Amino acid sequence: MPSSKQDNEGNIHFEKDKSVESFIRKIGQENDLYASVLIAQAILESASGQSQLAQAPNYNLFGIKGTHNGKGVSFTTQEDLGNGTVYYNTTQSTFRQYENYEDSLNDYAKLLKEGLTGNSRFYDGVWKTNAKTYQEATKFLTGRYATDTSYDKKINGLIETYDLTTYDKEVADPQLNKKGYVVPLKNYTISSPFGTRGGEFHRGLDLSAPQGEPIYASKAGTVVKSEFHPSWGNYVAIEHEDGTTALYAHQQEYQVKVGDKVKQGQIIGYVGSTGNSTGSHLHFELCKNNTLVQLQLVDPETVLF
Repeated sequence: MPSSKQDNEGNIHFEKDKSVESFIRKIGQENDLYASVLIAQAILESASGQSQLAQAPNYNLFGIKGTHNGKGVSFTTQEDLGNGTVYYNTTQSTFRQYENYEDSLNDYAKLLKEGLTGNSRFYDGVWKTNAKTYQEATKFLTGRYATDTSYDKKINGLIETYDLTTYDKEVADPQLNKKGYVVPLKNYTISSPFGTRGGEFHRGLDLSAPQGEPIYASKAGTVVKSEFHPSWGNYVAIEHEDGTTALYAHQQEYQVKVGDKVKQGQIIGYVGSTGNSTGSHLHFELCKNNTLVQLQLVDPETVLF
C-alpha cells in the first residue's frame, strides 16, 4: 500500500506509486457507476494489486467473499470494529476466485447494480442517478461495503491523488472525416509513416499510444481476421462494404472475433506491444481489397486526415 498522510479535511492522501498507473489503466472501464470509485476501491482493497488475493490465480480485486462460477479460495480476514480498531479473524473465509481482472471488475459492478439476494437496491446509493458526486457514493459505501470508518476518506484520497475523475467523464466519439473514416485512436502521436523505412517497406501507419488505450473501428464492416501473428501480434482485420480492408496490429487484446459485424467507432481491442513491436502502439494498415498484399496497400494518412 502506498504511504499516506491526512489533510485538514480528514481526507487521506497517498504517495504516487508508478506501478499503480498501469494498474489503474488496466481496470478502468466505463460503467453506469462512478468508475473513479471502482478503480480507487480496487487499488485500496488489493493493496495496489499486491495482495495475494488480488494476484494470480485469484484475481480478486475487491475482497468479495463466496465463490464465482464455483471457484473460491480461503484466507484469514481483517475486520474493523467500527471505531478504527483493526483485528484479524482466526477463522478462514472463502473469497471469490476469478479468471482475470476483468471478471473481477465486472462481477463487482454487477454486485453494485443488482444488490444482494432479497434486496436488489442494497447498493443503490452508489448509482450515479442517486449519488450526485463520487463523495456521496463513497460515503454510502462506508459502513455498508466496508466496516472501516475511514473508508470514504481513503477512497476520496486515492481518487484525488490519481485524478481518477478523468474516468467519470464522457469521452466524445471519434470524428468522422470527409472520406468516411475515423481515426482509430483518441490519444496518439504518429511514430512511423507508411512507406520506406530503414531500407524496408513499412506497410502501414504507426500510432504511438499508452498501453490499454481503446482501439476503434475506423469504418464499419465484418471481422475477417482476429488472431495472433508473429509479426503483427494480436491483430484484427475488418473488411468494409466497399471491399477495402483495415488491419489493426500489436493489440494487447482484441474484443471481436471472425464473423462479427462491427459498427464504426466500436471498440475492437486495446493498444499493446505484441508481436514484432518495440513500445506500445497501433500499427494500422489499409488495403484496396481483402488480400492484404503489399501492392494493394494504401497510405492510411490519405484517408484518415
